[in-house]
Amino acid sequence: MKHDAAQAKAMALALENELLLSEEERKAAESEEKSLDDVVKKTYRLLARGSDAVQARIEKLIQEAEEADKIESAEEVSVLVDLEREKVRIELDQWVSYLRNGLNRYFQRNTFDRIKLLTF
Repeated sequence: MKHDAAQAKAMALALENELLLSEEERKAAESEEKSLDDVVKKTYRLLARGSDAVQARIEKLIQEAEEADKIESAEEVSVLVDLEREKVRIELDQWVSYLRNGLNRYFQRNTFDRIKLLTF
């Protein structure tokens, strides 16, 4: 699961980099006096990184899991193993959720537009 979590994070960051509105696009929009929100909606791009919020959420959920674990019992080895598994599960779940719910609609639209350009 650790490997899967790392792969999901790497994929999310790569997609995010590809979909993020570039500085040139921002400057072009400003020079044409277009709203950045309008440009983002028309081009299916991202204005900001969502990965920072995902990472903050992961840290919060892990902290909550650690606090709950301290209450149960810190003496048992099985509890420590379960806590490590829970941390990895939280990280994997959050990155997969971000890929599925946060980036999927942007990526699908951009991929469709690229395919359409190649076929016509």
